Amino acid sequence: METSNPTPLPESRIYFCTPTALIRREFLYPICLGHFFCDSTYHVERSSYDSFLLLYVRTGSGYLTYSGKQFRLKEGDFCCIDCYQPHIYGTNSTWEIQWIHFDGISAKSYYQWVIKQNGFVFSLPKSQALQVLRPLQHMLDIFAMHVPYNEIWLSKYITDMLSFLLDMPDYTLLASAGNTVSERAISYMQQKFSSNLTMEELAGHVSLNLSYFIRCFKKETGMTPHSYLTSIRLQQAVYYLKTTDRTVKDVGYACGFQSENSFCITFKKHTGYTPSEYRCLPH
Repeated sequence: METSNPTPLPESRIYFCTPTALIRREFLYPICLGHFFCDSTYHVERSSYDSFLLLYVRTGSGYLTYSGKQFRLKEGDFCCIDCYQPHIYGTNSTWEIQWIHFDGISAKSYYQWVIKQNGFVFSLPKSQALQVLRPLQHMLDIFAMHVPYNEIWLSKYITDMLSFLLDMPDYTLLASAGNTVSERAISYMQQKFSSNLTMEELAGHVSLNLSYFIRCFKKETGMTPHSYLTSIRLQQAVYYLKTTDRTVKDVGYACGFQSENSFCITFKKHTGYTPSEYRCLPH
């Protein structure tokens, strides 16, 4: 049974995943994930949805009915629930949420330990919340650009989030978030994407030679640093095209492309549309 109106506002994003048989047997895997903006019509009521849910309230507030209890979800709260059980959640006003439905061989064990440690609804200091959310943001960025991804790394990102919530520094890379090669490089990309940022400059920033840096980055993320930088630039370009009336040329330069032509070619290669065509699409 499902009586839901889970329709987010148009600027929201949702991505669905179909794991391979090997991943289903051996690893954690995402089923769907998203970044939603919702108004008071958003309401989810299910008897079952075969997965576990980790949800974070970025802004606004909402509600959760689960395990015979009612909870108020406020800005900065996480909730973690077993969606194989009946559950209801939504908002009576507005909220912005990031979330992931996941499953896998160890999903229930992780879930049981997370709620034992934190409860169904909990909050963390802002710095720790951002560490938990960083892998989810990586996954959202990867899916947004429709680039190839490595299922093992998606599993790793989910494991990182859950392990951090269990406060197990021996098992989570997030305990040293920002200290891995890819984390340091991605942080630098996010600061410098609008400039003529080269791979040599990135390698120098993390104090590695270029070839070793590229190998390390791809091993840690499943993507080359050049592909990741392009995805950041294109994601920002999409934002400008949807929310401003800046010219295509201005958008390209603002996002780090060295010419309008290179911007248009790259944009169409990744989205299937020219920037002008994309701007005219209904969103």
